[in-house]
Amino acid sequence: MIFIRYIKETLRFKRFLVEALILMFLVSGIQLLLPQFIRVMLDDYIPNKKLHEALLYFCFIVVAFLIRGVMMVRRNNQMLHFGYSFIS
Repeated sequence: MIFIRYIKETLRFKRFLVEALILMFLVSGIQLLLPQFIRVMLDDYIPNKKLHEALLYFCFIVVAFLIRGVMMVRRNNQMLHFGYSFIS
């Protein structure tokens, strides 16, 4: 009975929860792909002296880290906003 009431109350804020869930999946996907990108750069481009491609790949990795950071901040803000809205 308490669980059903909790779910009904939670659904009022589903916009925040859905956005946080989508951001959580995107952040997790980037987290999983970043080590693979780094491995390709270290194993393929740098030993073969393809420094121009390695630099481009490095820039791509830095941008991916920045996007991940922004997404994590946005997800945390959404979760905090949900929590504060739910409590009040």
